Amino acid sequence: MLILFLKKINMKYEAPNNQKFLVYNPTDSTLIEKLYYSVSCFILAVANGWEFRINDTEGVKIVDYLTSNYSWWKQDWMESKSFGRMFIKDLNSDNVKFITNYTLSDLYPKAETVMIYSNSNILKYVLSNKTYSKNINQNIDVKNLFYDVFDYLFEFEHEYYSNFEYLFDKINEVPHLGIHIKEMDTRIIYKFIKENIEKGQRVFITGDYNLIQKLKKSYNKSYLKTISKPNLDYDKRNLTHEETLIILYEIFLLKYSDSKMFEPTGKMYELFKNLHTTEKEIEITEDNKLIEIY
Repeated sequence: MLILFLKKINMKYEAPNNQKFLVYNPTDSTLIEKLYYSVSCFILAVANGWEFRINDTEGVKIVDYLTSNYSWWKQDWMESKSFGRMFIKDLNSDNVKFITNYTLSDLYPKAETVMIYSNSNILKYVLSNKTYSKNINQNIDVKNLFYDVFDYLFEFEHEYYSNFEYLFDKINEVPHLGIHIKEMDTRIIYKFIKENIEKGQRVFITGDYNLIQKLKKSYNKSYLKTISKPNLDYDKRNLTHEETLIILYEIFLLKYSDSKMFEPTGKMYELFKNLHTTEKEIEITEDNKLIEIY
């Protein structure tokens, strides 16, 4: 059963300053970006000892699919009497100093709520702030920081969990390689996957549907597993209900894969690069490489 495999997260965050709120506003963001940036913004809130909320008003509403023991979806911040706005988009030397050199209280001394707008991974800059680093170490085990916070913030709502559990158990009957491909030449990556399957490797694949269809013609479900569908666009902001569930299931299934490989590009790779701290380059050809993350 699924519960036997999942990593136990004992994290419980209680904001020392629970009258202050950092509210992440995922404007103009894809589903993957919302998950990705929520984690780093939560860590910024912890670093300041503030409550964290997500004001998710555009595109896919992640609160419709994911839940947590920490109530990031609450709208109690709307009762605040004073607000600040923090724009951390396209990080550069001019705006990164607001994360590395100051706290939220330094920047917004009168604000009860700060609305943060970010399309960047601010985590490394938060950790480079000496005050923040000290506060985070008091609240969270930093060894697997991004991974543990992701697990703490996001798990499936009850109505979707049983289907995820079913998929998880089917895919994890035997150890397997999780692989996400979007842009690599089909002929080249097909040959690589074919060689691995013929060595006995089971594969869970996401991404390039044409590649998936070609592989399905050659290998049965005992060797090749997928839940992908045609024209699934990971960069689309207005996904259908079915598309949203598929991408979320893929993310969580890849997360628990025994090993996983990605092209070194795109938000899916960036998400997993932070979830897992160790990676190794796999050369397919001189011009085509995969990154193994574990």
